[in-house]
Parts: sequence; structure tokens; C-alpha cells
Amino acid sequence: MQLMHLPSLLAGFHGEAPDPAVPELHRAGEEWLPGNQGISAHSHDDWELYLQVDGVSHWEGDDRRIVLSPGALFLPQPGATHVLIGDRRERHHFIFAGIDIDTVLARMPELAPAWRQNAIVVQENAGSLLAPFRLLVREVALKQPFRSAGLRAALDAVVIEASRLIAPRENPTLFMPSHQAVARAKTLIETQPHLAWKLSDLAQASGISPSRLMQLFTQEVGIPPRQLLLQVRIARATEMLQTTDTPITGIAMDLGFASSQHFAVVFRRHAGETATAFRARTRRAREGRGP
Repeated sequence: MQLMHLPSLLAGFHGEAPDPAVPELHRAGEEWLPGNQGISAHSHDDWELYLQVDGVSHWEGDDRRIVLSPGALFLPQPGATHVLIGDRRERHHFIFAGIDIDTVLARMPELAPAWRQNAIVVQENAGSLLAPFRLLVREVALKQPFRSAGLRAALDAVVIEASRLIAPRENPTLFMPSHQAVARAKTLIETQPHLAWKLSDLAQASGISPSRLMQLFTQEVGIPPRQLLLQVRIARATEMLQTTDTPITGIAMDLGFASSQHFAVVFRRHAGETATAFRARTRRAREGRGP
């Protein structure tokens, strides 16, 4: 595997051929890029899955201008030329993977109809892909037991969810009873933890009153929305400390903490050690240098 930190990146990595035992995964990574950094016209011999996590990016492909907001999925098919336009001031954050879809579909042929596409695919509401994509990035970035099995399982999860997003839509059916407003609020928190969600914001987005949302949410999830938001932020911070070289101040800002000092206090209270100590300890363990 070749892990690269390209000079144009603010943070993150680009991994080529992460594991010879999983050759269908050609590349994957997570990157923070300056808004004025473009990528010239190019194409791939595989499907590229690009998920906009934060910020806005502008692309050109299929003779059209494509604007990607947070939560949007961009899927250039093999041979499709596309260009990243560096015309923004703000940085943006994305996760990507280059995948030999045919090899994955040989394991799961029932997904094949979703990939019969004739153009670059854009799916605006693809927040559900964030969790499996994060798992894939973690498996790529960390050296740990059963890595090949973990990579293949994470890759399959990404392709399954992407297939659901680009196939003809069907309304999902919940096997467990759940209030739609709770499901909506929980999804917003889990897919956009960097936003300063207030109970009133979640209630408005979910279509019920704040007091009713608080009651239902606590009943079904077990904790109030604010506590879930904090848990999701700390879990994401833990991943970023393990898998990226993003400065700790940058992690605090990316996850919506009021300041790096506030993040430091919250992280230590939850993890039992400072973010700096956690990053150093996990890095030593990953490199086999003891505790």
C-alpha cells in the first residue's frame, strides 16, 4: 500500500492499492482541500465514489457544472472525464474511493441493476453513506488484525449503501417501531455533527414541537439529542485522531466545538486522557512501539 499526503492537502491522506488481498479497492482516502485548489480534467478506469462531507465543491462533467453540498455523492463512471474547479475561498472535506465495481458485484449480483448508468451520477441526499465510508477509511488507515477481511466487509457496505442511493427509490420500512421525527433528528445529528444543533432546529426539521421531540427522542434513543450529538462528536474525534494528521485545533473546529479548549475538556472527560496523549498512544501501538 502507498499512503500519500499530497502537498496540496491541508490534511488527510490518499491511499493507493490499500491491500493486495482486496484488489478491487484501487484507492481510498479522506482529504481536506483548499477551496482554490482544483484538479485538472481526468478520468478513471473504475467507478469513483466521492462523498462531500463538509464545504462546497464545484465540478464539471457531462458538459454541465455540478455543485456538491455536504452530504452529496458524486459518481463518475469509468471513462467519464471530470474536473474540480478551484474557485472557492473556503476549504472542503471529502471521502473517496476508486472501486472495481464488477468484482464487487460478482459477490453480490443482485446490486448490478443500480450500476447500469449512462452518465455521471449525482445524489444530493447521501448522508447514509457517511458511516460505511468512515469504516472503510478507518480500515485503510489503520494496521490491525484481520485487515483484509475488514477492508472487504467495509467496501461491500459502501457499495451496498451506494447501490441503495442510486437505484430506483423505494420507501424503507422500519422493522422496529420508531417515530419518524426521532429518526429524522437522529439522522441529522449522526450525519452532520459539526452543526450547532439546537432542540428547536431539530424539532423544526422533524415537524414536531421541541417538547414532544425531547420526550420521544429520550424514550426511543435513551438519551437527549444534545447528549447524542456530543457522543457522535467524540466518536468522530477519536477516529480523526487515529486516522488523520489533522491538527487538534482543526478537529475541534471541524466538529463544531466552540473552541479547542472546550474540545480538550470534553475529550479528556470522556476518554480519560488528553487528545494529544490519545493520538500519541494509538500511533505508538499502531507502529508496534509499545504503550
